Amino acid sequence: PGVGKLRFIDSCIQDFYKKGIAHGLVVHANSANTLRSAIYRAVFNKLLLKTLKADQIKLAVEHFFRITESGDARVRRFLRLYQAEMHSDTERPDDSDPPDLAKRHEKLLFNDMFCALTGSRPLVLCIDDMRAEQRQELCSIICELSEGGTYTLPILITVINATTNDMPTDTELALGNETSIWLRRGITIEPLSNTDMRALIRQGLGVCEKLSLFIENLSSGLPEIAVTLARQWQLAGLLKPTVSGYDSVRDPSELPIPRDVHEAILHQVY
Repeated sequence: PGVGKLRFIDSCIQDFYKKGIAHGLVVHANSANTLRSAIYRAVFNKLLLKTLKADQIKLAVEHFFRITESGDARVRRFLRLYQAEMHSDTERPDDSDPPDLAKRHEKLLFNDMFCALTGSRPLVLCIDDMRAEQRQELCSIICELSEGGTYTLPILITVINATTNDMPTDTELALGNETSIWLRRGITIEPLSNTDMRALIRQGLGVCEKLSLFIENLSSGLPEIAVTLARQWQLAGLLKPTVSGYDSVRDPSELPIPRDVHEAILHQVY
């Protein structure tokens, strides 16, 4: 953590979208108990369903699936699933289908959803903070998309993890996907060098040399830590402008360390 992986991927997605190359869906894997539920929630957020009224939600879902006639089963099932996810902490709405049939319908809906997501542009599916226990579920989802999808455009799945041990192996991806063309490649984003880190802090954040050295030693080459420190101190009124850049109003060693920064530093140590 702290290198800014999600921010980098999100920046790439925005650039792809502006150029008409692709669009993206960012999934926060820790937002739900299962990876599949987290993907659904990401789609709900992408469609801005929480900001809409009931009749507007139905129209938004129909537009998403490119439906011109009313009564489509996909809309009904998607809305039912949305209500179930929104009431996950209370009693879930009744499902009129038998369990086996409901599971089959949900798999069809999941594939139809990805067909809609890739209807006009390739999709970058970014999964952030995937837990180790979700790796098999990711393999299952990939297998399911390979078997049931009728996609004319590709899907690029990017998984952001703290360690490579949480990632599915080539063998795991191959099982059940012998006829598909899913390719796996791992990329390790290293911390910035001392020179690059110094340039980021001095030029990008605009702090003086004394405070820059303090931030550089504390952040260990992780840009997110440096940016978070400067932002939090600025918001707290602990920085003052000087001719050589922003300086702290007290000795840097006495400045408070935000909790998320402290956790990121501990993660690097242990």
